Amino acid sequence: VLSAGCAVQNLLLMATALGYGSALTSGKGLKSTAVRALFGLATGEHAICFISLGTPTRAPTQRARPAPEDFTAFGLPRTD
Repeated sequence: VLSAGCAVQNLLLMATALGYGSALTSGKGLKSTAVRALFGLATGEHAICFISLGTPTRAPTQRARPAPEDFTAFGLPRTD
């Protein structure tokens, strides 16, 4: 599962680097009987996600990002 996650991450990053739009969709829908039948999944097999790739028609909206110093620290805490 970890290797599949790494492969998906790399696919999404490469698509973006090449100028394509990409998105990952996951959730309960992947566990539905209809989806399992559509892809011929046997007992014990699982769909991880859907990956959508294409040409973007508009620029993505910018989201507020936290400042790195809000969640990182460098060095050891002082003890004096």
